Amino acid sequence: MSWINDGGDHEGWVARILDDGREAHGSTSRRRDDGSVEFLELAPPVGGRWPEREEQVSSDRVCRWVVACTCGWRGSSWERVTELHQASEVEGREWRPLGDVGDEPQHVEEIAHTEWRRHLEPHDASAAVSRAAAAVARNQELWPFLLDAEGPFTEVTPTAR
Repeated sequence: MSWINDGGDHEGWVARILDDGREAHGSTSRRRDDGSVEFLELAPPVGGRWPEREEQVSSDRVCRWVVACTCGWRGSSWERVTELHQASEVEGREWRPLGDVGDEPQHVEEIAHTEWRRHLEPHDASAAVSRAAAAVARNQELWPFLLDAEGPFTEVTPTAR
């Protein structure tokens, strides 16, 4: 899942990092000959870039999850452990057994989304100031027309009754 800010210029997600450092950009599954399901990650070719082609690799190769944004910002990271006794939420180690899908646990996604929103706060504040400045500039351009003697702000002289 990914998130997009109101301005549409930032998209955040929890990146799945493979054991060779590549970032998976999707997932799929396929049924093996024995009937079991194999979960796969879609990754760029080693040394390659999108969209040349994608390589399907086992979801077992996902070794960590990182909060990411299209602006290049990266946030917290969680290590994937495959044994339940190794898991420690405090130390950022999350259990996902081998043979399972490589997606982050739900609570990691919730924490990641909150952190991503926090990283946008300075950008959102700056964008709000820019919008306000643009509105002031537009009003300043209109101000001479509003002050025109024939306009709605013509001085009114009281008349005697």
